[in-house]
Amino acid sequence: MFWTLAVAAAAGFLPAVVVHGVIHYTDFIHLAPVYFGIAMAGTGLLLARPYLCAEAPARPKG
Repeated sequence: MFWTLAVAAAAGFLPAVVVHGVIHYTDFIHLAPVYFGIAMAGTGLLLARPYLCAEAPARPKG
């Protein structure tokens, strides 16, 4: 689940940053929401990683 969310975040933010870089429209104020989103998604993924990557508890028999 962790990697699915990480790839989804990259698929959402990376094209915006790349396209703006290609057309040389890299004004920080214009891209600030994208940078903020990247920071928030990265923070969320880092904080959720222990939970999302934990092994499932063993099921009781019976």
